Amino acid sequence: MSQSILIESSNYSGYTANIIFSPLGEDISLNLGDHVLPYLFFPSGLTPSREFVYGKYSIFIASPECFFLIDVPLPTPTITPTPTITPTVTPTNTQTPTPTPSFDPCKVPSQTPTNTPTLTPTKTPPVTPTPTKSWDPCVTPFATPSNTPTSVTPTPTPTNTVTPSITPTNTPAPIIPFVIQNTSLETWCCNTIGILEFNGKYYYELLNSGCSSTTGTIVYWEDSLNRWEHWDFGTFTLLQHLNNPSLYPQSDPTYSWVTDTVGSFTILNSSGNTCL
Repeated sequence: MSQSILIESSNYSGYTANIIFSPLGEDISLNLGDHVLPYLFFPSGLTPSREFVYGKYSIFIASPECFFLIDVPLPTPTITPTPTITPTVTPTNTQTPTPTPSFDPCKVPSQTPTNTPTLTPTKTPPVTPTPTKSWDPCVTPFATPSNTPTSVTPTPTPTNTVTPSITPTNTPAPIIPFVIQNTSLETWCCNTIGILEFNGKYYYELLNSGCSSTTGTIVYWEDSLNRWEHWDFGTFTLLQHLNNPSLYPQSDPTYSWVTDTVGSFTILNSSGNTCL
């Protein structure tokens, strides 16, 4: 039986949004089109048809400009243990008769008299007291006091050590220089600062020539595909992707931007330095 999911937002109910669906375990992104929120989505209507709703839903709202993500993970099954009934064994008490011996005067043994030895007293020698010597001032004179002063060891007074408090320093958002080119082959570079964390990494709004206004495109980390993606907000189109797993969208000789769809703006380079 096919599943369904209600895509909604408490802040943008009634707004039109473009929805991109990335199915769980598949390396694709499906554009579901523009829909008014809340929107009830049935994956069985896709081509080819799908049964489950698990994956990532990228929500783009053009006006006011907003972007957010809904993650629908695969639920973890709950294993219910089956109780094992152990039969209770009730023990049966079997009474064993205890024989009571009868008294037979013929079998009572005669008592043999016991010889009790006679105790001989032992003489204890008398204790001779030891005399305690008394002090005789004629024999033992008084002690002469010594004038040698007794040395006093000063007790050190502990000094309170002031431990400086460490004030945490907020780590500033990283700045990435994006080299951008438009369809007229005009090329420029803008030092772009990360805005907020999304999927655990900063996302970036790219800037026009002059670096004062946005191009309407955004770069963010797509966690389900483990890559950076460059999207056009106006057409809700995936333009490029970067497979560098770094914390920041930096291109280098190993990782370069790959074009998915030719759009109005193309990222040529995004190194770790600043614009020259």
